Amino acid sequence: MLYELIMAIINYPFQTPAEGADGIVFAALSKEMELLGGTFSGNCQLLEAHEEAYDEVVQRKLWDLSCEFVGVPKAPRTSARISSRRASLRN
Repeated sequence: MLYELIMAIINYPFQTPAEGADGIVFAALSKEMELLGGTFSGNCQLLEAHEEAYDEVVQRKLWDLSCEFVGVPKAPRTSARISSRRASLRN
């Protein structure tokens, strides 16, 4: 009995390859995800990102830093797409 309990605790956070693939297949084929590019999913359901992901100041800093790391000029970007996606998740 103790062995089964310990094994259940140890194996809890892990998924089989098939279970892991389920989320990818869901994101690729789900009608729910069809118009929601750039959203997050987990365990075959839509999820909201951490609150900072929607912070425009944080988005700008990440964008600028990413441009710097890959050596491309900082192009203008807007966060309107991310904000509208977040609103569609709440509806």
